[in-house]
Amino acid sequence: MIKQIKYYIPYIIILILAISLWFKGCNDTPQKFTNSELIKNNIKKLTVKKDSVKVEANKTDSIRTKIVIKWRASKHDTVYKECKELIVICDSIISVDSTQISQLRQVITLSDSIIDNQKIIIHNDSIDKVCLTKWVKNQSRQKNLAFLGLGVLGGMLLIK
Repeated sequence: MIKQIKYYIPYIIILILAISLWFKGCNDTPQKFTNSELIKNNIKKLTVKKDSVKVEANKTDSIRTKIVIKWRASKHDTVYKECKELIVICDSIISVDSTQISQLRQVITLSDSIIDNQKIIIHNDSIDKVCLTKWVKNQSRQKNLAFLGLGVLGGMLLIK
């Protein structure tokens, strides 16, 4: 009986070593290689800023609309009114339009930076997806090797 146990001791030691090596990486949490939280916070801030600029542009548009209505009403009475009043109205329309154009350019710039940040997040997520796919593949390979090793070792123990 003791001879049989001494005969199986090397196999048991090999089995323990093999199992410890195969399961070395099992149940590890996968690494997240990219951190997109800062970029997401930046996108939120830029979105809030873009929305506030849009509100200001809408206010400017309503002011411009009132001035244009005033201009339309007074352009028919040019015979009776002085030209200075029409010139002042036209100048105010031009200044409001230029203000609105600059605000809309700012909205476009903010939208472009938001889109660029979203591209970075998409790229980081694709990198994480590739890494997680490799990690899952490695885990399934380790599981299959462990079952194969246990099957071979169990078969060897049963045969001898």
